[in-house]
Amino acid sequence: MNHNSKLKLYPLTDFTQSIRKQQQVRVLAKASEWLNTGVIIKKGVVYKVAAEGRWHGGPICGWTGPDGQGAGTQCFLSIIPGWSISTLIGRVGQSGNPFAIGNKYQFTTQQDGILYLRMNEPPSSCLDNGGYVTAVISLANDSVTKEKNGESPNIARLETIDVKLKGIDDGIKSSRQEDYKQAVLFAKREAIERSGVEIKSISKVENLALYEDFIEAKAQAVLLGGYEILDLGYSEDGLYQVVLIGKIRTSKTQ
Repeated sequence: MNHNSKLKLYPLTDFTQSIRKQQQVRVLAKASEWLNTGVIIKKGVVYKVAAEGRWHGGPICGWTGPDGQGAGTQCFLSIIPGWSISTLIGRVGQSGNPFAIGNKYQFTTQQDGILYLRMNEPPSSCLDNGGYVTAVISLANDSVTKEKNGESPNIARLETIDVKLKGIDDGIKSSRQEDYKQAVLFAKREAIERSGVEIKSISKVENLALYEDFIEAKAQAVLLGGYEILDLGYSEDGLYQVVLIGKIRTSKTQ
């Protein structure tokens, strides 16, 4: 059975010349080929992609959104190294260099070409994948107008930063489990702030799940899945210590 049989053919669209200003496409996790979105990317014009949905890179990898967070660490074969296999990625033209998109991304290129999308997993490994994400491609606000007027539009670029740092608990002795969680929370906060993003009102966050939501919604920087926590236990002064080793994805406007 051809697992690409459900791929839809999308009409060619140049947002700079058409009254149509956005294109919605469905990206299948099981597709071995890059999805041709039909969107013609023009050099110097700023575009944005917003994606949502659920998919997985195989039964053992776990379901994630297009940002790929939460995929099993045993699932590591990827097209773009350092990014989860479940990350939504793109490229401009059939020979363009792949770039990570995730949930949302804003970009411009130095070449014309059609935008292609897929999951960040090699075609040879996608037979047991499942689910899909829906992506909406559009022009960034006023990008064409600003380009015509010689202005530089704001462009948000995703960067990946390696981090290795220590986390300690809040100094209030409770249970070993709670002190460990506090130390991990501290390490995650420090990792995010290491990327240049200040986190405020962190005291309002009561558990790790809420912390992750807070980071995603407010900080514009995310600790990627697959990070490692080294449990050092209590130090001589009674503080619980851990070491976090991983990668931070940050979105910076230029």
